[in-house]
Amino acid sequence: DNDHDDDDGPEQESGVAPTAGGGDVEYSPEGDFYGPHCTVKSGMSSLLKPLTNHGEEIMLEQEVVKIRHHGDGNDGNGGVVVLETQSGLVVHADACIVAIPLACLQAGNIFEPKLSVAKQESIGTLRVGHYKKVFLTFDRIFWPADPAFVGFIRPASMSSSSSSSSSSPLGKHLLADNLWARDGLACLEVILVADAVAWANGRPTEEIRDAVLDFLAAAVDGDDDDVRELCIDCKVTRWEEDPYSRGAYSTFGTGCEERHAVALRDPEWGGRLVFAGEHTISEFEGSVHAALFSGYDSSKTVLEFLKKNRTMVEDA
Repeated sequence: DNDHDDDDGPEQESGVAPTAGGGDVEYSPEGDFYGPHCTVKSGMSSLLKPLTNHGEEIMLEQEVVKIRHHGDGNDGNGGVVVLETQSGLVVHADACIVAIPLACLQAGNIFEPKLSVAKQESIGTLRVGHYKKVFLTFDRIFWPADPAFVGFIRPASMSSSSSSSSSSPLGKHLLADNLWARDGLACLEVILVADAVAWANGRPTEEIRDAVLDFLAAAVDGDDDDVRELCIDCKVTRWEEDPYSRGAYSTFGTGCEERHAVALRDPEWGGRLVFAGEHTISEFEGSVHAALFSGYDSSKTVLEFLKKNRTMVEDA
């Protein structure tokens, strides 16, 4: 499925979510890609738990503040990559895969020497999308059961109501992913974009929940309070507020070209510095698919570099 699925969503009964009518060669209603769609039980973070059992091979909570190239020649092909963390840890490596999110790359330069002009242009040209998912779980559904997505329209007369959330810029329309149609869950995944994201940033979950519920109540049945009473749980994604993501997904904006995505994944420093992440795969940008494919590509690139470098050393 699209975006960065995590454990902010509702609990799934099984590891695999059924596809609502999609086959191996057709686009399914609830996603942007053909074929069966899967949901990782308990969120994507659960995939990391087995990896953290490998002792010191994986070090958590180490914020990298500088990535340096120490070369032994003017062409940048020799030497090592040196990583420095905020805690003072220094790591020397033959190669480094940088999977830092695009918005974090745009926030500041941690590379020394600076990246190539083409790489810097790509980082500055590609865009970062901002939106929030508001997962509202109810004790029963009050919306059409079958559509993969449901649109809600609030009457114009309700915009000036005395509701406590009437000043929130949710506009007249809201789009929601219908998890009942896909998973049999009485849950709506309401999408907030544009001004609504700016308004929601930093606000408590309860305030965001009440604003969306007020909107749904007005859209479904005027001033009916039943919708608000049916809600039993609410979770909100906060990718824009996380300093280690600073946004939801990468995307092409005005002036972006395919060459920018290509340049973004090109290795630097003679092949020692390799880039990965959903922002490096333009065909599937903004999705878990892109992150997965870039992981395959970058690991293959590093292994080929190490093999080539080892052969050169042995032949020297």
